[in-house]
Amino acid sequence: MNTIYTVDVITLNSWLESTEAIILDVREPYEYQEGHINGAINIPLSAILVEIDQIKDIQGKKIVLQCKIGGRSMRACQLLQAEGFAHDVWNLEGGINAWKEAGYDIKL
Repeated sequence: MNTIYTVDVITLNSWLESTEAIILDVREPYEYQEGHINGAINIPLSAILVEIDQIKDIQGKKIVLQCKIGGRSMRACQLLQAEGFAHDVWNLEGGINAWKEAGYDIKL
């Protein structure tokens, strides 16, 4: 069984700068358009099991899920795990709110 981990914004920023991770934003498209972490792929929680084929074959990178404060992204992690997703997944603690509070940029 794969594991759900949590990651803080400082560590995630480091991973993104070194291209060690990809980030999935599980918020709704209108939320994503209001501002998102640069490079984030938008796959809403409601579509995560259908759309996950987009990233299923990614090798050698951490997969971090993110929402507004961390609840939906944790649910997405749990759904992926229950469906036998072949990767460990990471949940961003505090979501995009924590990212912004830490002073990191968002893309509009």
